[in-house]
Amino acid sequence: METGILTQRFQISHMTKNHSYFAS
Repeated sequence: METGILTQRFQISHMTKNHSYFAS
């Protein structure tokens, strides 16, 4: 489902932002 893919991509980008925040 496209909705599932969009949700998954959103979660991944959100996790990446948090990771970058902790890294910096």
